[in-house]
Amino acid sequence: MIPIIRYPVLLLGFLASMAGSLASQTIHTISPASVQAGSSDFALTVNGTNFSSDAIVEVNGEPLLTIPYGSTTLKALVFSEDVAKPGTLTVVVLNDSGAVANLSNKVTLTVTGSGAPPPTTPPPPPPPPPPPPGGGWVKKECTVPQKQMI
Repeated sequence: MIPIIRYPVLLLGFLASMAGSLASQTIHTISPASVQAGSSDFALTVNGTNFSSDAIVEVNGEPLLTIPYGSTTLKALVFSEDVAKPGTLTVVVLNDSGAVANLSNKVTLTVTGSGAPPPTTPPPPPPPPPPPPGGGWVKKECTVPQKQMI
């Protein structure tokens, strides 16, 4: 009988080298875990394990600008439009390295509050009043007392 695998040592070496790239990433915590509806842009910190250097944080399936800090921490920019209304958002990490992209477990980001729009800026001050007739010049008369000579 002819062995199917001629060099089992090579196969074991290949499988061992692939094991690290096949390890799935896991989200342990996110910070903040909840935000107020209508909040301004903020950085979402994702802590976990096995994040690749090209991992991407996704919120409700939309990729965010992501900066990796090693294999355990990612920071992603969440825009105010994403948290304009109260509800829950699903956060996942996409490891895009290797032949197959892998998604992490899902974690919930809670958006609390009424979703009222942020306060508006006050209107600009009114323009200054127009100058008086005559081009803005005012005619004033004054008298100078005369000195008496001795």
